[in-house]
Amino acid sequence: MSFSDKNEKREGTGTRRRGIFHATVADIFIAALIVVVIAGLYAYLFGGIAVGEIDEISYVIRVESVRSELTDRISVGDKVYRVSDGEYMGTVRAYEVQNSSVSEPDKSDLYVTISVSAEVGNDGVCVVSGTKILVSSKEEYIYELRTADFYFEGGCISVTK
Repeated sequence: MSFSDKNEKREGTGTRRRGIFHATVADIFIAALIVVVIAGLYAYLFGGIAVGEIDEISYVIRVESVRSELTDRISVGDKVYRVSDGEYMGTVRAYEVQNSSVSEPDKSDLYVTISVSAEVGNDGVCVVSGTKILVSSKEEYIYELRTADFYFEGGCISVTK
């Protein structure tokens, strides 16, 4: 306690006068930082996916340049899992082998149709095991998937309900 003001007592970062707390700039900065971190965490966890309903979808993955002898390792009814964490991504409903688009003699393109129950957002985006299923040619949307006997990666070329 100082001699200049008998009612003033310093505690921590603020000043206490007759039961009223006066915040310092540091207190306000810390509180604002906490609010920003909580808002950022919320946006990261729930960012942009407005979940509507669960619906059965089919999506087609195009796998380019598969060695012809490997195309018989996939079968209708095979369970499909994400390579990175083993999450279930659906069941093979059909597959089609076509001549390779890169004109290699011993290579084929494989089109794998996968069916699964997905969360369909109000914006039409389908989510399977936390992964957005998007039709795109960009490399960020390459799906690495596997069955019991076959590993494959490719882009999604269609999604249907």
